[in-house]
Amino acid sequence: MKKSILLISLFFCFGSYADYGIKIPLTTSNGGLLPEGSLEFIKNQNNVPVEHPSTGNWSTYLPLYSDWQYVGEPNCLWFPEPQDFNLDEMFYQYPSNCYHLRERTKQDREQEVNTKEIKNVGPIIVESENTPVDLSWLSRPAYGTRPVTICSYQPSSSYASVRRNMTTGRIDYSIFYQGNSILFFSNTSTFSMGEEDGSYSYSIGQYIDDDSSIQYPYSAQIFEVCRTKDYSY
Repeated sequence: MKKSILLISLFFCFGSYADYGIKIPLTTSNGGLLPEGSLEFIKNQNNVPVEHPSTGNWSTYLPLYSDWQYVGEPNCLWFPEPQDFNLDEMFYQYPSNCYHLRERTKQDREQEVNTKEIKNVGPIIVESENTPVDLSWLSRPAYGTRPVTICSYQPSSSYASVRRNMTTGRIDYSIFYQGNSILFFSNTSTFSMGEEDGSYSYSIGQYIDDDSSIQYPYSAQIFEVCRTKDYSY
């Protein structure tokens, strides 16, 4: 007896992967029934993707979109700017040109013309955009960053002295502030006093007078001492 055997594989799948397949051998044997044990279930061990059938007349259908969701905080330009105010001076800023990032998902789909069945096509796509938002009602506290310089002169306590050696040409700069003193042998007129908070620098201000107590070969002049707060505590 001559037999013709046709092997058909059917896959039952959830999503894009099949866990089991059915092998059905069809035997022509004088119209007889399939022999017992001819159905065999095998597991898809490698989890190989199984494509949807390409049969049918499919056409592009309306995509499926999720709702827009805002991401993070709005981005704004804030005014006025901190450098327009003295260091540590509190003021209020107001926003302008505000935008907020938002996202949604998109799933492309197709529909079978005859059965009206709808299926997803391709991966889920994330769409994003920056959208304008009105935050004109909002304000926030801020602090100035502009350095503050105060110059003063007090005999014997707060002043600057510039002493010149007429023979060697060396210049000695001396800074005194509220009884504290620091002496530099340098050709610069800016000093760091090194106070406890470390937030002040000192420089020589306007000329006050000649120092008549200094004798040859030296000459000296007295100036204001200027104290600048150039960063916060």
